[in-house]
Amino acid sequence: MTERPSDRLDARSDGLVIESQAVDGAEGCMTLHLSGRIGADDLNRFRDRTCAALEAGFVRLILDCAGLRELSGAAIGAFAALQRTLRLRGGDVALVALPEPAGDLFRLLGFADLFTVAAELDEAASRLAAPERTAPAVLFPHVVECPACAARLRTVKSGRFRCSQCQAVLAINNGAQVFAA
Repeated sequence: MTERPSDRLDARSDGLVIESQAVDGAEGCMTLHLSGRIGADDLNRFRDRTCAALEAGFVRLILDCAGLRELSGAAIGAFAALQRTLRLRGGDVALVALPEPAGDLFRLLGFADLFTVAAELDEAASRLAAPERTAPAVLFPHVVECPACAARLRTVKSGRFRCSQCQAVLAINNGAQVFAA
């Protein structure tokens, strides 16, 4: 992966530094090198940069987190929202080199199963570019309807649950289809 100077943009602030570069040989793929910290006050800057990448036609983004010192829970939520947007456009996001405390939080919240997580930039680029890679039809969290009482329920993953309204036992598959169990 090499940098093309014409594709490099910088956005600097007190906390977050974002440098972007297109990935050679992978059309529609861009790497965002993140450094500093992503706190609640930096989220708008992060969203603006990712929106600009989408407008430029990049639907596969690699977030290089090697330079991050801190990653807030709100930033993890922004990563998830970005992934949802990209998958709806036929793309995806990969995370590289998550800092250890943030990586632990990421795994604890169950996001590690939803994202492409790689140790190196080249590995992330090849995994995003793989033709056999297909995005799941439904991303969680997802709102489903209870078949027993028609209550709207927010689910964070597939599995067996009880309806919060009628206490019926429900089974929810990976496609977010709901069945009475």
